[in-house]
Amino acid sequence: MGTVTTLSGGAQTGRTAAPGMIYTERLVDIATWAAAEGAPLVAADILEVIRIPAESIVWGAGIEEVSPLVGESADTRFLLGVTGVDVDAFVASWDATAAAAGAYAPAATTVPVMFATADTIDLELDAATTAPTAGALRVWAVYTNVGGRVLANEVDRDQLA
Repeated sequence: MGTVTTLSGGAQTGRTAAPGMIYTERLVDIATWAAAEGAPLVAADILEVIRIPAESIVWGAGIEEVSPLVGESADTRFLLGVTGVDVDAFVASWDATAAAAGAYAPAATTVPVMFATADTIDLELDAATTAPTAGALRVWAVYTNVGGRVLANEVDRDQLA
């Protein structure tokens, strides 16, 4: 069992979903994850996928199977959540072997989730007699940072006019 991060290399993509809301996603290549582990994946391996800043509310997050998993047993399941807080806050024990490309994991009912401190949304290999060796998943999240904002006061606006 190990924890690997995708956060040290490459940029996570993101765009504004609505005023104050941010959409972000990251592609998870199973072969790259296994190579980073230095060994075949096993149940309880964790991949830190998306960084969420402190004082943010995650309105929703999920998984899409981009390309079918390869080499796994029929019991391969994933969790999506926050390790040490709620490991399946967003997706609870999704059966990825039964999914086809383009399929989405069903959302958990525990959202929204408040992040008081900066943390990550993590993908965990929940169960697999034989873990996948290839395939790709897209992990996505929509969040809002609700930290205190310093707004211009009336005097500042008057001076700017």
